[in-house]
Amino acid sequence: MNSKSTNPVVEIPGSQFDQEAKAATLPVLAHFYSTWCEQCRILAPSLQQLAEEFVDELKIVAVNLDLCPEVAASYGITRLPTLELFDGGVPIASLDVGMPRQELKVELQGLLADYAKKKGVQSGSQPVRENQSAGQFSISTVVKLPFDWALRETVRALKEEELVIITEIDLQAQLAAKLSLQIRPYTILGVWAPSWEYEALSREPDIGLLMPSHVCLWDNGDGTCTLATADLKHLCHVEQNTPLAQAARAVNARLRAVVSSVQFAGAVEERHASSHAVRSGTGPAGVV
Repeated sequence: MNSKSTNPVVEIPGSQFDQEAKAATLPVLAHFYSTWCEQCRILAPSLQQLAEEFVDELKIVAVNLDLCPEVAASYGITRLPTLELFDGGVPIASLDVGMPRQELKVELQGLLADYAKKKGVQSGSQPVRENQSAGQFSISTVVKLPFDWALRETVRALKEEELVIITEIDLQAQLAAKLSLQIRPYTILGVWAPSWEYEALSREPDIGLLMPSHVCLWDNGDGTCTLATADLKHLCHVEQNTPLAQAARAVNARLRAVVSSVQFAGAVEERHASSHAVRSGTGPAGVV
């Protein structure tokens, strides 16, 4: 392995990517890009810096999809750039390519911490994409866990990020009790991030109308859930208020880490269940 100061983002031909990802002894972060994609070029220097910072924990590779469109089809890639984290050749998490480098670093640290804790269990799943129906002002993902399990993982991840749950609303139960209406399981968690609340209220008192930060989890009816939280920086329109924007980005990084951690837990469990099914003879042959 190269030294920390010279470690590059490794360019891998699409025809070799699957083999390289499976053979890697570290998790692999793949940057799927195209030569015509301006955002891909903007992202590249940040990935170079991250490759140097995570040299002992992560292998970062680049795959030019211009030369291998079949790879895009194989992994369900529909937009560029795409950042996908792989374990043993299997994608386990998608990362938001719009994050600043520092936020991306924080999210990677969270994912790698989960990987280190759970590496005794084979992980992986099919690619988990952002749920576009959750809205343009959200940070969201589909979690491949039953609702109650996903809720427990969400509470765990919030505690690990030192985000305090101050309210919990079982929307399904409330609507059934108040209006006799039936909806899918749906829970809203009101989350308190003291540093963000203090900074925001000190500068914009009426921003309290948007507090606490909400984390929503709902059942998709197919054995998966959607986990979503507000993108504070966009929702609060704080781009021109530098101190407030910095506070919002810091909380966003922690909320993204929560979403990624729960997404990762779902990927691990799906992979574990598939492996168990094969060993017991109840699953399809060839699933590893």
